[in-house]
Amino acid sequence: MQLEGLAQSWDQLGRSDPLWAILYDPSKKGNRWSLEEFFATGEATVDQALRHLDALDVKVDLERALDFGCGVGRLTQALARHFNETDGVDIAPSMVRRAREYNHFGDRCRYHVNTRDDLRMFADGTFDFVFTDIVLQHMPSELMLSYVAEFIRVLRPGGVGLFDIPPRHANTPRGVIVRFAPAPFVALYRRRAHGDGVMELHTIRPERVLDLLGTTPVRVIEHRPLPADRSAVVRRYQYCVERLDG
Repeated sequence: MQLEGLAQSWDQLGRSDPLWAILYDPSKKGNRWSLEEFFATGEATVDQALRHLDALDVKVDLERALDFGCGVGRLTQALARHFNETDGVDIAPSMVRRAREYNHFGDRCRYHVNTRDDLRMFADGTFDFVFTDIVLQHMPSELMLSYVAEFIRVLRPGGVGLFDIPPRHANTPRGVIVRFAPAPFVALYRRRAHGDGVMELHTIRPERVLDLLGTTPVRVIEHRPLPADRSAVVRRYQYCVERLDG
């Protein structure tokens, strides 16, 4: 699916059942997420990520952070509790409209629609922290790698990027239609409840991601499989990088 198709599908999901589309839970289908519970999961995710960086003895300047694939701001709002400025970027205008409605941090937290295959709306070295969670898997592999290169470009020297890409299929949730395509693995998940959009799920072997990172000015701090989640459609592999000078 091309970028335009991704934008259309996620914009449609953002108009119908955005919280469930962002954070899959069978019991929350049909707009059953409460906002309080939903945003609490974002706080837990961000707090866990920052604690993990502390455990790695990775120091992050808490000036400006980017949430890539922000949706309605689940993680962006959580990042704004720690950083002086936060920016959320998403491909779907309907998601960004809701994110702006749910923003509790005023001008310290900004949301942007980006339908390009790059992040040229931001200059080189803009951010101290780039974070994305369960987002890259929804786009073709070449787009994933293109955005990873952009994460590194927009990091300041000493800035930290934390992102995940699934290496392989895990299981199939109930209530979705799955179609398999030749390698690299592609599945199109169509929500039966609304018939309202297609989610592509892709994987990339860690070796290929590390090959890309090896061509960029970063230090790979860690790459690791994340603990299996029974509700997850794909297993995830997380990468932590630090931008070097140059």
